[in-house]
Amino acid sequence: MNLSRDIKVGLALLLGLNLMTAFSSISVLERMEPAIETVIKENVRSLEMVEEMFSALFLPAQPARDTAANKQRFTAALKQARESATEEQEPVIIAAIESAAEQAFGGNAVAIKSVVENLQRLGEVNRNAMRRAEERANRLRLAGAWAMAMLGLMTFLSGLFVFSRFGKRIVYPVQELVGVATAWKEGNRQRRYHSPAASRELEEIGKVLNAVLDESMDKQFEERRELPQHRAAGAKEREIISGLLESFSAPSFVISSAGVLLSANAEGIKRLSRQDGAEIREQLALAPKRQAQKSVSKSAPIGNTGFWLCELKPEVERV
Repeated sequence: MNLSRDIKVGLALLLGLNLMTAFSSISVLERMEPAIETVIKENVRSLEMVEEMFSALFLPAQPARDTAANKQRFTAALKQARESATEEQEPVIIAAIESAAEQAFGGNAVAIKSVVENLQRLGEVNRNAMRRAEERANRLRLAGAWAMAMLGLMTFLSGLFVFSRFGKRIVYPVQELVGVATAWKEGNRQRRYHSPAASRELEEIGKVLNAVLDESMDKQFEERRELPQHRAAGAKEREIISGLLESFSAPSFVISSAGVLLSANAEGIKRLSRQDGAEIREQLALAPKRQAQKSVSKSAPIGNTGFWLCELKPEVERV
């Protein structure tokens, strides 16, 4: 997968999960609102009508017109209770109230008792319906909360996956490229780019960088092996340099101005073959830059040849 597709897929996944979370939250709220609205509009209205009928039935009425007004209020409340009925039992109870209402207003004790009992039943039916509606709303709210939690967990895990993949395919390869370039600048000529999990584009950049570094190393190796006359001293000077190296008892080396190791005496070759040989090579490469190194005791240019003579500290002294 290429770099742009990696980034697009990761961002699309995270944005998609965030949108799912948002729309799921809206859906849960939309499903809860009708349930609550139904409780308020239907069952609460029925309870209000029950209270209104109780008031109309038992409100003291001395003049005949007051009794007629109470009966009118009772009838209107009964009609509204019938219109707002939502439970199966309500029509039967309302019919029983209606059949006994006329006698109840006439003072019939049996009819009054029947109306009161049925009004109580009507109120109880609506209160039970409200409790059930509340339970449904609570279950829906709990299910919605768990759904949001699961979507949040999915978003979190997806984020971890995306960032991990982004790190392996983009961040770490870029750090590796910077590390190789920095190592080359500091004199480490052996380090090469290697990041098998990198995206295709970064992998191509790494291959090109490795090819450039190998080509530069080949050129430096040829220069070190042949010591061409147009850049270095002639045959006589090379003999003098070789003899000069062998005249030193300490490990000694000839370094080009670019930091390339050109020659070494026997002690120097022996030192390079030991475990810290790579570290010594890096320190010798920095000698022409006049940077102090813990293993190098002396470093000085050899006339105008462009070469540097470096000598290592005795091992006891360096320890």
